[in-house]
Amino acid sequence: MKPSTITAITVYITIVGIVYNVVLRSLWEPTGLQKTADELLHTAIPALVIIFWLIFVPIEQLKWKNVFAWLIYPVIYLGYALLHGAATKWYPYPFVDVNELGYKKALINTGGILLVSFLLSLALIATGKLMKKFDNGKEKAVVK
Repeated sequence: MKPSTITAITVYITIVGIVYNVVLRSLWEPTGLQKTADELLHTAIPALVIIFWLIFVPIEQLKWKNVFAWLIYPVIYLGYALLHGAATKWYPYPFVDVNELGYKKALINTGGILLVSFLLSLALIATGKLMKKFDNGKEKAVVK
């Protein structure tokens, strides 16, 4: 798999963790196996993916232009969530629930998520550039 593809996936799962832990965590209290699954999905997996990304992905190969391609999926996903909600009156997340918030606030929230995705993408590329600059010549394991 290409470093740019793995980095895009890293951005997406990190956004899942951020949005859940900052916005959604307080909205429910899972117990038992639900709590375990919830913690694994929204906290452990994002953290482990970032660690994997740092150790195994040749991030020094990332390019600034990748950011725009990485935003295609979140734009489509959030657009679908809004269109599906408009058709069914059901929205998967309270921060895009047009029934409760109206379109203006839902679109502002969507824009905020896209902005955070954009900034996180830039930060990951910058990390790759810094790693390349300060690389001490050691070979990195490459994921194929």
